[in-house]
Amino acid sequence: MDIYVARASAVFVHDGRMVRVGAGETARAGHPYVVAHPELFAPLEVVYDVATTEPAPDPEPEPEPIPVPVKRGPGRPRKNG
Repeated sequence: MDIYVARASAVFVHDGRMVRVGAGETARAGHPYVVAHPELFAPLEVVYDVATTEPAPDPEPEPEPIPVPVKRGPGRPRKNG
């Protein structure tokens, strides 16, 4: 469904009540405000569309960790006695 954006701020009466639409506010096609006042709205232009963007590259696999050599000592000294 198409989306419309208000070209400018406007105030009008709709179904007996005062309505304020701010510039840049959006409404879907067929909304009563868009139908009643099409001159106030324009189709929303998409700048970054999903279909036109390049997919992100796959992340490079992380290298295998290099084992750190553990220095082995003689252990605890023995107790005499």
